[in-house]
Amino acid sequence: MTSIITTEDPELVLLDKIHLLNDAGKIDEAWELRKKIKYPAEALLSLKISEGAEALKKRGLNHERAEKAYGKDWLDKIIISPLENQH
Repeated sequence: MTSIITTEDPELVLLDKIHLLNDAGKIDEAWELRKKIKYPAEALLSLKISEGAEALKKRGLNHERAEKAYGKDWLDKIIISPLENQH
């Protein structure tokens, strides 16, 4: 499979490389690249809620945006999602 990304956005370029590595069966290399992506805080919070803080810590993903949004200790404290307050 060839690349379909036509932008220089570093995040999109990384996602494209991850996709290509997965298609080539290079799963470990793809996981290493996933660690470089600055994931949105809300996406990481969703992963924390669905998989737990320990599982998220083990993945080694970049938590920079979540730490800015929720604080450095965000994985160890309870955070109420804004979506949960809409009920």
